[in-house]
Amino acid sequence: KGNAFVLFTSREDLEYVYGNIQDKLDPAIEAITHLEGTAQNAFKRFSTTPNSALFGMKSFWEGVDVSGDKLQLVIITKLPFPNSKDPIISARSAAAGDRAFSDVIIPDMISDLRQGVGRLIRSKTDRGVIALLDSRAITKSYKNIILNSLGVTKVVTDKARTIRNLE
Repeated sequence: KGNAFVLFTSREDLEYVYGNIQDKLDPAIEAITHLEGTAQNAFKRFSTTPNSALFGMKSFWEGVDVSGDKLQLVIITKLPFPNSKDPIISARSAAAGDRAFSDVIIPDMISDLRQGVGRLIRSKTDRGVIALLDSRAITKSYKNIILNSLGVTKVVTDKARTIRNLE
């Protein structure tokens, strides 16, 4: 029924998915993005449009507050690893040396991931589903760091069970 955020880490991925999903969505769900306008206008439209799904990038990973039934699903398409070309990340990584991945990259990614997940639960009565589509979250050596940082106690990978949970 919409009421979802679909969060991307790259504009290219967002453009591809948004451009190819229109004809696959239930016609009752309105897909909204900020690609042709501002993030603020897209958020206003999402907030006032029943059964809508907002497809967005960094500006929707943090700083937006949607309480209640309007947001029941947050889909995170990829783990939000920091851009290694960012001068601050680059300098911090250089200073960390061979511990850059564990001391800089992973903590920055976890911080952004928690921000994205945090869009779903804004009050004590909010509830919903987080769909993290990046298999690295459960297959890489840092999986426990990710799951523990989010307080995850159960991971569902079975498609049929996932759909039942969403319903």
